[in-house]
Amino acid sequence: MPVGFADGAVDAGGLDLVGDLRRVVGWPARAGSVSGVVSWPVGVVGSGVVVVAGLVGVLARYTGQSEVVLGLAGGGVVRVDVAGDPGFGELAGRVGAALATPVADGRVDRVVVGLADGPVDAVGPDVVDAGLTVWVAGDGSGLRVDFAVEEFSAGWVRGFVDAVVTLVAVGVGEPGRGLSGLTLVSGVERERLLGWGRGPVR
Repeated sequence: MPVGFADGAVDAGGLDLVGDLRRVVGWPARAGSVSGVVSWPVGVVGSGVVVVAGLVGVLARYTGQSEVVLGLAGGGVVRVDVAGDPGFGELAGRVGAALATPVADGRVDRVVVGLADGPVDAVGPDVVDAGLTVWVAGDGSGLRVDFAVEEFSAGWVRGFVDAVVTLVAVGVGEPGRGLSGLTLVSGVERERLLGWGRGPVR
């Protein structure tokens, strides 16, 4: 878990990601947690790095930035170039290379990622030192997002986690399709969102 990022964070050209609640946050902040399970196609070996690629892809789509900057739970920063609308397979390669060569002297406090040795615990911490801290299972079986409850609502984070899971599933199935062409919304979530405007069935 990263410590002290909010008080002594270095501006590493981080993400322009704004929470949906936009309240004043005192650090360390009260935390909530949302988990997601990643399903892999038959014959495909799960990978935590590929799940991180899904995270990077969602952040790139949410922010519109050409570079995604993530803090590392163990310290340091990774920068992933997402310019040129790369396919998901290429993006996963970029993420793997970035994780192998992190910048040691920078830290960010917007989104922090950590790769767990095994499955991620279902229960997160009581407080966090970053807006979003994303723990990814090393085997790619799932992820957990610990978030500052004054910045992000549980519903927003649930949609964010579902978008990562969906992007991984779609991207693995179509590794050559550009990032901009990969869906972030599952069929179930799409129907739920469409249902908001339909009103009750009569």
